[in-house]
Amino acid sequence: MRLLFSLLIMALLTAAGPADDWKALLKAGKDTEALAQVRKAADAGDAIGLDWMGWFYDVGRAVAADKPKAAGYYRQAAEKGEPHAQWRYGVMLDTAEGVALDSTAAMGWFRKSAAQDFSSAYVSMGVMYSGGRGVTRDYAKSLDYYRQAAKLHNVHAFNEIGVVFAAGEGVPPDKIEAMAYFIIAAAAGDDSAQRRVQAIGSELGEDGMKRAVGRANVLSKEYNLNGAPDRSGLTT
Repeated sequence: MRLLFSLLIMALLTAAGPADDWKALLKAGKDTEALAQVRKAADAGDAIGLDWMGWFYDVGRAVAADKPKAAGYYRQAAEKGEPHAQWRYGVMLDTAEGVALDSTAAMGWFRKSAAQDFSSAYVSMGVMYSGGRGVTRDYAKSLDYYRQAAKLHNVHAFNEIGVVFAAGEGVPPDKIEAMAYFIIAAAAGDDSAQRRVQAIGSELGEDGMKRAVGRANVLSKEYNLNGAPDRSGLTT
């Protein structure tokens, strides 16, 4: 739950424009005042306002959590082209969270969001191809989408690429390569990657870990992780 909350709040808090005042109010603990302003924008049909209304009901901030209501607001924002809403509504469709299960429709929304370079949508598309949900399983496409998200500095994409190499999903198993990606994700705060670093690290030993760290440094340069991240950011 904490990871989901982090994903949702960071995707919203990095958005620019009319949401700036709402961010400041939330940061100041003025949730009710922020909700009132968001509701006013949503009632006027503003896509970002509708998206934020979905978020308030999604996480239960200033209102009782209500997944069906959240999905309804996200759907409205998604239809207006808001990329975060398109991604989050797709996730809800794929997990039957407040709406009926429809992985095929979910994939459609992920594609719309990814077309706007919303990095979490690329990760979700990778997950869908990896599991064969809403599409025919295709590990090569899955890895390609994870890499697209990694190029946009999405921390969870690095964890998923690590999983691909650890499990040998369409590639030869390679624990050093896997560990390198896990190290990058773990350093950025990804909980799953941190657990995997601890679990696999003991298997690799000191020499293996040195090689993995060296490879992680190379990957960091390849993905320009010291550069300015996109609006989704290298963050949880």
